[in-house]
Amino acid sequence: MYEDFFHFREKPFALEPSARFIVLSRDHREALATLVYAIDEQEGWAMLLGQPGVGKTTLVIALLKDLGERVVPAVITNPRVEPLDFMNMMALELGMPGPFRSKGQFLVALNDLLKQCRREGKVILVVVDEAHSLLPEMVEELRLLGNLDDSTPRVLNIFLVGQPELLKLIKQSGGTSLLQRLRRYYLLRPMGEDETTRYIEHRLKIAGGNPDLFTAQAMSAIHRLTRGVPRLINSLCDDALLLAYTQDMAKVDLAQVVAAAKEDPSLRWTFGSLDLPEEVQAQEQAAPEPGAAPGQFDAPWQDTPIVAPPEPQSYQEAPPQQPQYQAPPQQPQAYQPPPQPYQAPPQAQAYQAPPQGQAYQAQQPQAYQPPPGPSPVDKARYQAEMKAQRQALKAQQQNQREALKAEKRAQAAAIRELKGPGFFSRMIGRLSREAPHSFWMRLAVLGGILLLVFLLYQAWQHGGRSLAVRMGLMSPAIMMPGDINSPLPRNPVRPRQEGPPDWGPLLRPGQSVAPRTGSLGGGGV
Repeated sequence: MYEDFFHFREKPFALEPSARFIVLSRDHREALATLVYAIDEQEGWAMLLGQPGVGKTTLVIALLKDLGERVVPAVITNPRVEPLDFMNMMALELGMPGPFRSKGQFLVALNDLLKQCRREGKVILVVVDEAHSLLPEMVEELRLLGNLDDSTPRVLNIFLVGQPELLKLIKQSGGTSLLQRLRRYYLLRPMGEDETTRYIEHRLKIAGGNPDLFTAQAMSAIHRLTRGVPRLINSLCDDALLLAYTQDMAKVDLAQVVAAAKEDPSLRWTFGSLDLPEEVQAQEQAAPEPGAAPGQFDAPWQDTPIVAPPEPQSYQEAPPQQPQYQAPPQQPQAYQPPPQPYQAPPQAQAYQAPPQGQAYQAQQPQAYQPPPGPSPVDKARYQAEMKAQRQALKAQQQNQREALKAEKRAQAAAIRELKGPGFFSRMIGRLSREAPHSFWMRLAVLGGILLLVFLLYQAWQHGGRSLAVRMGLMSPAIMMPGDINSPLPRNPVRPRQEGPPDWGPLLRPGQSVAPRTGSLGGGGV
């Protein structure tokens, strides 16, 4: 939103870690050097600890960026899974064939990969991010995976990256032997005030903005409020830039930073209360109380530190107390009416038989009558009113549709007027009788049509027939003898059978091949 206002090419304080915005403080450089040394020496295990938001994942990105082709990396960002799922994720990162249905299949494939990397001089690096969320059984599986490579130097290297609770998790999971193998570990701490200033200026410069966009007081307040945690710095700077954009401020000063900090819940959720600068605290203390003087604003909102509830005290039985006499409270007396004179109850009347000649008739119960409802006239009137309302609503909707159609037609007509008539419309208009010189125009059009027909005829005479013959649409005018399908004659002549040349009469059995005797009596040659 504010990128164009401050001339940024991209958002400078995004919460997602990015390799382009990496700023390594002194502590980050020492941690990176420790991890690089562990890879170069191939010691097998290393650990990186730090509070949330101090830049552990960013440091891992910087580490993977500097690695060459000699290292084969595998980064597990969500390790809270079952052991077999973890192994399949690791195999996918390493490019191994999978998925594996059992742990044994994975171990066989991993052992083959280790042998191949040892022959090629490569190193396998498995980075387990958020390692403090590992399942307890997965800690033991990681230790066993490390035992798979018993060579020196080790081809398989495992780095554990997480919060300080990771040490407690390893101890509770019985991983004392794993802790003994962790020769390289580093505890990453927040940045100092100078490093915070350099961090903010670097991110502003990479985003294409002015590095001096925040004043010196604003920089100092940001470090004090965030305590040097990079993730909180990004959140507070982003809110301060947004507030300065809404107030049309070219720079971010102390007022915008403090106002943004009071509206940022991540600071209060992390630290409990805001550590405001001293000048801001003095201004808030000097502000009048609410309603102290007319015409004055109320005092600004102040942080209330989160106080833990008191520890519950053990129950102790109190000594019995002597009961003390307390006079009962006097209740106001309610009004009592004066006594009425005694009246005797009415005497029960004796049963009187019906007169002679009349039979006893029992009183019949009355039939149930439903409560009175709307009369048919009222019902018909209600139905007529509802029908009239529906018709009125339908007529109103129809009128709205007609009005909308008329409006669209008017818009289309206005657009046509703005664009003017098209080519064909102009041509048809010129051919009308009312147009000037319309007779000659129609005559020219007729001549053009006749000329077009003549040209098509000539094209057909010269090249159209041969094209139709080639396409098989017509037969040629001159046909070859082989193309004529003539019927066979009644007495067809048998074709001459070709065979070997005639070598004379055939020899039969019993005949001699000697030459005949000539007239001179001599033998043949």
